[in-house]
Amino acid sequence: ILLAEDVRDLVEDMRADYAARLAAEFLAGHVEEWDLEGLRRALAERLGIEADPAAWLEEEGVQTPEDVEERIVQAMRDTLAAKEAVVGGEQMRAFEKFVVLHVLDHEWKEHLLAMDHLRQSVGLRGYAQKQPIQEYKRESFELFQGLLARIRARTVELLHSVQVEEAAAEPAPEPAPQELHYVHGSEIADEQERPARPVRRSQPKVGRNDPCPCGSGKKYKHCCGRRAAHA
Repeated sequence: ILLAEDVRDLVEDMRADYAARLAAEFLAGHVEEWDLEGLRRALAERLGIEADPAAWLEEEGVQTPEDVEERIVQAMRDTLAAKEAVVGGEQMRAFEKFVVLHVLDHEWKEHLLAMDHLRQSVGLRGYAQKQPIQEYKRESFELFQGLLARIRARTVELLHSVQVEEAAAEPAPEPAPQELHYVHGSEIADEQERPARPVRRSQPKVGRNDPCPCGSGKKYKHCCGRRAAHA
């Protein structure tokens, strides 16, 4: 199963087996003894299929439990076909495989637990005048058969009852809000046409031969003027 690209054939086999089990459960005996209402409820509750088995009997060619089985199988096929129309074939194949593996993993763990309980209790069978080994073989075989039946039934029920929906496209993220300021066009034009303002000194210019304003008594060129020239 892990290496298979899809499990459609396995699902189809499980579907047919499930329909046969329903027929054996509700369609035993003569037609007058069939529990058609019980079958209708089982289809709705276990598989999510709304169908009227009593109406099937009014169709031409539907007379035997096998004929009803075919109608059950077709109803299950239609259910999965509707799901596939929503999600697409590739997603449906992946979903079928996921369900099969999920059920198999869960039921196998439960089976191992049951086998462990059987091993612990089989030794007591000798007190009941029974052979422990034979009892272990018989009951372990029954447990394994029950495992297979549960895997088939649970897989079919999950596949047909689970609702699927088409994933909605994620909305594009909204851009982060930015702070905007309105400037009139005339203000921009005025700013461009306005002449550059001249740079004015905050202190009067000191000549090279003038006394240095730092108060050293030297000429500016021999004091702070020299340091400014080398800076």
